[in-house]
Amino acid sequence: MKGKVFDQLIVYYSPTRTKDSFGQKVETWAVYQKAFVSVDYSGSEEIQSERVAWNSNLTITGHYIPVVDTTYRIYWEGNYYSITDIEPLNRKRWMRINASKIID
Repeated sequence: MKGKVFDQLIVYYSPTRTKDSFGQKVETWAVYQKAFVSVDYSGSEEIQSERVAWNSNLTITGHYIPVVDTTYRIYWEGNYYSITDIEPLNRKRWMRINASKIID
């Protein structure tokens, strides 16, 4: 992509679902792939009925990876982000990912 510098290292995590001894589904995360991408960070703070809500979003541009979908997670700079949207660009050569921060 012209004008984008892929200088940020992120890690894609894929979900793995298994059953425990009681038959309940347990979701764990495994490293799928590391990639250098371009990251645009945006955040906002809202006050709603006496509580403060913090929104932290990423827009990530990188090479297209066909397996990555909205069930995957992204790890960047010590935080985990859930993928909310994936947009293929330029005949699936690139992709733009929108992700929001996971707050535990």
